[in-house]
Amino acid sequence: MKKVIFLITIGILIFQKNIGQNPIYKFSEIKAHLFYNLNNDFSDKKLAGTISENIIDNKDFSLWNTIIGEGSAEGSSNQTLLVFNITGEKETNENRTLKIVCKLGGKVILKQETEFSNFSQNQNYCYAVLVNDTGCGKLVIYAEIFNPVTKKIEDKITKTINFDCGE
Repeated sequence: MKKVIFLITIGILIFQKNIGQNPIYKFSEIKAHLFYNLNNDFSDKKLAGTISENIIDNKDFSLWNTIIGEGSAEGSSNQTLLVFNITGEKETNENRTLKIVCKLGGKVILKQETEFSNFSQNQNYCYAVLVNDTGCGKLVIYAEIFNPVTKKIEDKITKTINFDCGE
């Protein structure tokens, strides 16, 4: 009988350890878009308030002087829209905390935390945040999914966007 209890206890401990190793939530993708603040070309009245294509890891998109609408930008932009796509392993109402820190030139320009859970049957969650005062300098984005129950980080991601400025 002691041997059976011992084996059951070992099985439970292994099961609990394996649960902790497999995160319920993870980042499936992060996108960044220039937010066009102004309409520089008055012939296109729809430009103001629109966004660019995804600029993260996009080698074909020139981020030169975006604050004045140069490079590949279609208009002036000093704001970047970040979109975090998070995938869950199952539909659940267990809360997690999404922690986001953005640094520009080593200075923190955004620090935000928000709680979320995945009630969706498609097991996807999307969160967007607008980062102000971007367009010149190196923007570093840190994000993590924190489990407040286990006090552990389930997933984390870091991305860099190199905005260049000059004459």
